Amino acid sequence: EGVQRKEKWDAESKLREQSPDERLLLTARGTGPETDGKTLSTDSSDLSADQIRWLYGKEVDGLRSRIPEGQEKPNLLGDIVNSAPFLLTPPSNGERLGMVFVGANDGMLHGFSADNGKELFAYLPRELVTSQPGKKAPLESLMAPDYTHRYFVDGSPVARNVDIEDGPDAVVVGTMGAGGRTVFALDVSDPEGMSRNDVLWEFSADALGEGVTRPSISRIRYQGESRWVALFGNGYNSKTQQAALF
Repeated sequence: EGVQRKEKWDAESKLREQSPDERLLLTARGTGPETDGKTLSTDSSDLSADQIRWLYGKEVDGLRSRIPEGQEKPNLLGDIVNSAPFLLTPPSNGERLGMVFVGANDGMLHGFSADNGKELFAYLPRELVTSQPGKKAPLESLMAPDYTHRYFVDGSPVARNVDIEDGPDAVVVGTMGAGGRTVFALDVSDPEGMSRNDVLWEFSADALGEGVTRPSISRIRYQGESRWVALFGNGYNSKTQQAALF
């Protein structure tokens, strides 16, 4: 009672101010240690050039309009339902921006500057932009004129400052929640200078289901050594129908 709330920034408004050509959208090819980070393009996905232009924020004839009826401004940020935003504070030396990470049902994990709300990058799990035999890439439905809501990146991300020798000093781990069966990790040591090389890994397995639990980034003893790991439960409806902790 008596606490005044003052809006610091609005991510949707900030995205409208950004040129689509200035956005950085990342994805991956391969899984596990063989993951190869990519910038979203026709070479790194099974989406068309027009579909990719739409995802970057452009209006494209034949695809769902980004300006809903009765509005003057486009909607560039997908709905956020079950993904809880995570604030990664700068390290003690203060040489890195604070970041806010959140998953949205536009198929992206978004990384926003905590200072001014600018989107510095977004990540799309490869299962959303890759077709399967007899099926289109799932994210194609988002752009269809007759789109009806579905979940894509609905899981809650976790980030942490770490001290990995010869490795990252900050990592974010994301899941897809009800939207899919992928867990992924990004090096966010330099959020203002992100590139495809900062995609650390993507992980999927038969024992991984939907609704993967919120990960924990922790340090454990493993084979006599101290190692940083991501820990998470496997969710539900996995192919193995068995509970598992990864």
